[in-house]
Amino acid sequence: MSISDIKEIQRRKYKRYMVQDNVFAVFRLGPNSSRLVNIVDISRGGFAFKFVGKDEMSQDRFELDIFVSGDGRCLGKIPFEITSETTKAKEDRFYSFMQRRFGARFDDLSYSKALQIDSFINNHKVMDSLPDTPA
Repeated sequence: MSISDIKEIQRRKYKRYMVQDNVFAVFRLGPNSSRLVNIVDISRGGFAFKFVGKDEMSQDRFELDIFVSGDGRCLGKIPFEITSETTKAKEDRFYSFMQRRFGARFDDLSYSKALQIDSFINNHKVMDSLPDTPA
């Protein structure tokens, strides 16, 4: 079994859930730069997010704050690491941009943070679970 096979098994240890459209996260790309991203799906083990842009990830490990727009709730300082990236170039007659989707794994969650994530999923998921296929 290769390392990528092991990572694939680990990636799907928990069920993934799509979240409401108003769920976002903020994380730092570097010392003077942060990025607002849209969370696509989430599980107790990690999440997927997407954004449009060419920003380079200056590191593999980050902390993020997850929040619900217009709600006031926030899960702060959640450690994670990037596990995958997919990039699609979109071009039109008037513009071009890079749409990027990342897979991320929560890193060293405390028991308290894990419970907060479980509660967040229960309150903000839009369907019971997603099929167990790679992101």
